[in-house]
Amino acid sequence: GMKDAVKVTVTPKPKFSVGENTTVEFAPGNLYWDGSAFHFEANQWSSADTWNSSHVSHFKWSDAAIAVTSNYNCSGDLFCANNFTVAGDSHTWRTLSKAEWDYLLGTAYPRRANASSLRAWKELDGGTHKGLVILPDGTENPSTVLGNITSTEALATHGAVFLPAAGRRFGTGVNDVGSYGYYWSSTPDGSSSAYGVHFYSEDANTNRYDVYIGNAVRLVRSAS
Repeated sequence: GMKDAVKVTVTPKPKFSVGENTTVEFAPGNLYWDGSAFHFEANQWSSADTWNSSHVSHFKWSDAAIAVTSNYNCSGDLFCANNFTVAGDSHTWRTLSKAEWDYLLGTAYPRRANASSLRAWKELDGGTHKGLVILPDGTENPSTVLGNITSTEALATHGAVFLPAAGRRFGTGVNDVGSYGYYWSSTPDGSSSAYGVHFYSEDANTNRYDVYIGNAVRLVRSAS
C-alpha cells in the first residue's frame, strides 16, 4: 500500500491586524544604527538607554543621515519609507501609520477585534524589562495568556510582541527609560511634527511629537 505521508508541522509566524484587510509581522527587535548601517536589536526587549553614536536606538523623524545625529536639524521622511532595508536581512520593512497603530491597539475606530484585551503593560523577568506586550490575532483567553507572560522567554511561546519602554531622546540625553515608550508612526502632522505611540503602565495612545525628538522605531512587514 501507500506509505504514510510524513507530517510536517509549520509554525506560522504570528500575525497582527493593523487594518480591515492588513496583517503584519513585527521585526525581531527595535531599530538601531551602528554608525554606518541599520540593524535590529538582538532581541525584542533590548534598547540602548544612553546616547552612543555607535548604537543609536532613538531616532528623529527625518532622513537617515540626520535622524541619528545628536543635533536638532531635521528634514526628510525616513520613517515614511515602505521599502526600508536592514543590514543582513532579506526583507523590506516599513513603519506603521497612525491609523494602523490605532487599529492595532484599539485606540480609535475602526479597531482590531478584542484590541484592548490583547495588550498589556508588563514588567518581565522580575521587573528587569518593562513595556507593552501585544498578542497576535486569534489568541484565545488573552487575559490568561497575558497573566502567564512573566518572562521574556514566554513571549515567543505565545507569539507576542514586546515593545520596551525605551523612553525618548533630546539631543544626546535619553529620558524616561523603563517608564514610558515612545514609538514613531509614518504619519506626519504638518512640517514640524509627526505622530507616534505613547504608552506607560496605565495607558497607550497615539500622539503628535516634534520631529526633532528621538523616539524608538519598530518596523513591520506584510504577513506572509
